[in-house]
Order: sequence, then C-alpha cells, then structure tokens
Amino acid sequence: MTNIDVRRSLVKFLLEGKLQMIREEWWMFESLQGLFNTLFGDITKTFITLFSIGILVCGLLAAFGGEENQPRFKKGLITCVTGLVAFLLAKQVVDYFQTNLGG
Repeated sequence: MTNIDVRRSLVKFLLEGKLQMIREEWWMFESLQGLFNTLFGDITKTFITLFSIGILVCGLLAAFGGEENQPRFKKGLITCVTGLVAFLLAKQVVDYFQTNLGG
C-alpha cells in the first residue's frame, strides 16, 4: 500500500464513522421531537380543559357571587379566556412561524 491508499482508506473510515454518528444523532433528534410533540399535545389538552373549567367557575361566580368579589372574578374570567385562546391558537401560531420564518 502506498501513502495515498492509506490516506484514502483512512478518509473512507472517518467518513463512514461520521455518517454513522450523524444517523445516530438524527434518530435521537426524531425520538426527542416525538416526545416533545406528545408532551405538547397533552399539555395543550390539559390547559384547554383547565381554562374552560376556569371560565365556567369564574363566570358563574362573577354573575351570582357577592358584589365585593365580582371584580376579581371578572379579572379571572378575562385571564381564563386569554389563556384558552392562547392554547387554542398555539399550534397554528407555531406552524405559521415554522413555515414563514423557518428559512
């Protein structure tokens, strides 16, 4: 073997090692992405449910509660509506940013 053959085989060995490492990193990235998608979906559903219950409770207490607590429940109602809208639109906002600003 000449020096050129040794260098070629060394480069080939290094490239194959790099490709294997890239494949392993890509698999790890895809599994993490799946995990984040699952967690994000579960968190979204959970908070949509919580904010919906909050709207119901704050709305009823603002309507039928005492005069001294109505402003607090109205603020709570506004917070719950804002949170519900944010979580309902979260996926569309993320998709918009990924498609239009992702590059």
